[in-house]
This record gives sequence, C-alpha cells and structure tokens, in this order.
Amino acid sequence: MAWQREIDKELNFLSKGFEKGKNKKIESADLVELIHKFHNGSARQIWVKYNNSNPEEILIFAVAADILRKEEIPENIYDTIKDKIGIITKQYS
Repeated sequence: MAWQREIDKELNFLSKGFEKGKNKKIESADLVELIHKFHNGSARQIWVKYNNSNPEEILIFAVAADILRKEEIPENIYDTIKDKIGIITKQYS
C-alpha cells in the first residue's frame, strides 16, 4: 500500500507531463526527458527502498512519513513498532 501511494504520486506528476505534451505545452523531447527522469530517478528510488529494506523498516518509515496512517496498520503490529515510529517522526520534525 505504501509503495502504491508513493509510485502513484510520482505517476501523477508524470501524467501531468503527458497532458502538457498532448496539449503541446511542452516539446516531445521534454516529455521524453520527464519519462527518463521518472524511470531512472523516482521510480528507481522507490523500487530500491521497497525491495532492499526489511518490511518492518518500510512500515516504520511509511507511518512516520505519513504515507500510511496508524489506523491502516493492524493494532498488534502497530503496538510493536510505535516507539520506533516516534523516533523516526522526530527526525522529520
């Protein structure tokens, strides 16, 4: 769910680029550059984060960064990670 939300946010940005290209507000070369940046930049960073971290770390980060809400996490799991979420959240403040 967290991966989906992060990638959707980036795809939304890319979608706006396609819309501008469709309406001739940007050149085709600029749209190609946006696609390239998406693929080699944000999409790759998100892929690496979610595929090279352990699930607990991902969950802690996702809640601390407001990607997931506390209510979306099963209570028994949230109870085991809430202290770590607090530590990470302080780093974002």
